[in-house]
Amino acid sequence: TYASQAWGAGEYQSIGVFGQRTLVLLTCTVNVPLALLWINAEAILRSLGQAPDVSAQAGLYAQIRLPGQFAAAIVCVLQKLLVAIGETRALLVVNVVCSVATFALLFALIAGLGLGLEGAAIALSASDVLSAVLLIVAARRSTGCRKCWGGWTIACLREWPSFLRLALPSLLMVCCEEWSWDIVTFLAGLCTTANGGARVPQRRILAAQGWLSGILNVFYAFCYAIGRGTGTVVGNALGAMQPVRARLAALSGAGICSVTMCAVCGTLVASRGVWSLIIEDTPEAGSGDVGSGGDSTPSIGTVLAELVPYTAIFVWADGMQMALTGAITGAGAQAVTTPVLVLSYWVLGLPLGSVWAFLQPALGLLGVWLGMILAVYLHMLTYLGICFGRPCLPFGINWEAAAQDAQERVGSGQQAAPQPVGCTNSEPVVPSVVPLPQLVDE
Repeated sequence: TYASQAWGAGEYQSIGVFGQRTLVLLTCTVNVPLALLWINAEAILRSLGQAPDVSAQAGLYAQIRLPGQFAAAIVCVLQKLLVAIGETRALLVVNVVCSVATFALLFALIAGLGLGLEGAAIALSASDVLSAVLLIVAARRSTGCRKCWGGWTIACLREWPSFLRLALPSLLMVCCEEWSWDIVTFLAGLCTTANGGARVPQRRILAAQGWLSGILNVFYAFCYAIGRGTGTVVGNALGAMQPVRARLAALSGAGICSVTMCAVCGTLVASRGVWSLIIEDTPEAGSGDVGSGGDSTPSIGTVLAELVPYTAIFVWADGMQMALTGAITGAGAQAVTTPVLVLSYWVLGLPLGSVWAFLQPALGLLGVWLGMILAVYLHMLTYLGICFGRPCLPFGINWEAAAQDAQERVGSGQQAAPQPVGCTNSEPVVPSVVPLPQLVDE
């Protein structure tokens, strides 16, 4: 929010201060407490009823991932700043290099050295450190970043209250969603059936949930990119005092994401039968499970084929909310979102999903997913109202007021760009009087 609006307003030096302030806050309020939590992950999971072997492996994995978590704070700040100033090509190169390096490390440590889960944790931590180093190099070479960087300054320790008024709602936005998926994984580990039918070993349920989460993350990348772009353009427009253009950017982002996710979901449903063909189960000795060659219980691939259509239903709404989240973040309206997320996921989605999974009608993993589908559609529809419901909805974004807030936030004294005669906030007309600053310095 701060960075994109400051870039649009031409307040370049303040972007570097925002970045420093964010890094200090992330380290003190996120990384240090999270390190304490991860160090004790095994004991916490055991106390919550998870199997001892699963708890031990999860605890070891968390401890190995700790160095990567601190590097991820640097990655998070630099990625946000590069996107906010339009330096996306450098970010693309870094992400491609790190993706290739991650794959190579995973293959070498898991398949080559046989390190298993520990190898995966080492590879991912090394990838985070590599990403941080490459992004620092990219930022130093970037003309836009050099324009924004005035060196380390004590100013990053000032004005925390105003910064936290935006940062805390943003943190709660992320936590409400991310923690809900941690609960979903936990509930999946307690399920004994995929859809209320035959019993399925819990290891297979967890494996199927892992595959579903991976599928979700792959397709989430499309809407995530659209949401990031939408947030940047909206923030730049508001910083340049162009509220109509900001609203149009939000509407365009939602439209593009809707079409994209329709294609993605269609592909996902059409290919659902592939999973039972490409995934084979290898039962452990003495486990009592039978592999996919002589099934006495549904295989992982069969469970996936049954649940993928429900995942597709979820993916469409999740993609839409991601684009709308970008617009809300660009407008600095995060404060209104926290009650929406708490109600959608924690009051309705997760409790109802638990009831449907374990009590009535005891649908197992499908019940958990139905709860999340309910949550994400309520989430998405409310975000539509926040972005475009003004003046009918009092909690909707007032785009003219958001532009004025952006000027106060970054300390700019620009006046609003003149609008065409008869233009209101509900008319998506792009003004041509004050152009947006160029997003990428050639």
